[in-house]
Amino acid sequence: MADSITVTRQTDALTGALAAANAAARDHGVEPLHSRISIVREENGDIPDLLRIHYGAHDYVKRRGGGLLVYVDERTSEVWKVLRTQ
Repeated sequence: MADSITVTRQTDALTGALAAANAAARDHGVEPLHSRISIVREENGDIPDLLRIHYGAHDYVKRRGGGLLVYVDERTSEVWKVLRTQ
């Protein structure tokens, strides 16, 4: 039972962080539905639950740049930083 509660909390936190990142991506002209999305937990001493969410093109093989990185605190769903990739 405790394992299922932990998974539910982690899923809820990830869902909130992804929703915040999607909103930030749209604000920067990137449509999440048309993007390949990858999520990585950053190793950062200041913010233990910082997620790096990358929005890239589906046809990335013949394309360079144009991606978007959104850094989000998984616990609070606060967007920390948004960067364009080269």
